[in-house]
Amino acid sequence: MAAELLTKFKDITPDGSVPLHNQRELARGVERDVKRVHEDVGVLSQLGLLERTPSGGVVCPFVEMHIDMCLKAA
Repeated sequence: MAAELLTKFKDITPDGSVPLHNQRELARGVERDVKRVHEDVGVLSQLGLLERTPSGGVVCPFVEMHIDMCLKAA
């Protein structure tokens, strides 16, 4: 779940300013499969909620986020 990953990201890097070196490190931190974390990071990056560093790391550019969502059954 991308939302869970985003929440856990702040637990691992509290101020968001320290990039994780790679997605394996992030997967270990959230105790999830690397492939799924890679997919979630891709989605969150496209939404602008995470950013990839030139060295391949991942950083959250926000200190705090408030996200409202409305979900409807298909």
